[in-house]
Amino acid sequence: DGSGAAEQPAPAEAPPPPDADAAAQAPPPTEPRFDRRESSKELRRCASRSDAAGAARVFSRMEAAGAAPSDADCSLLLHLCGITTPPDVALAARVWEAARAAGTPLHEPSWSGMIRLMC
Repeated sequence: DGSGAAEQPAPAEAPPPPDADAAAQAPPPTEPRFDRRESSKELRRCASRSDAAGAARVFSRMEAAGAAPSDADCSLLLHLCGITTPPDVALAARVWEAARAAGTPLHEPSWSGMIRLMC
């Protein structure tokens, strides 16, 4: 331009903004994989502490994972439902129905637990 001033270099190009679409397409974080064996161990720990509320939480996680209780799990859960004051008949019915719907063979300890709750 003839003014004698040195020309300024062009500013560096700014990096492109983060790709919002890529973030939106990222898979959601996954829940920890359900572990039936660990859940059964946790139920036994709850039973050893007479922790009916803890056992109910374990059963809720089982339900969320689509896992039916085994006969032993069912028996423990029914026992713990029976020691609450008042007995948790609603949870016992959920446990019983989940096991029956999955075709879990229920033996005497489970049947006895349910009968005690209903009598």
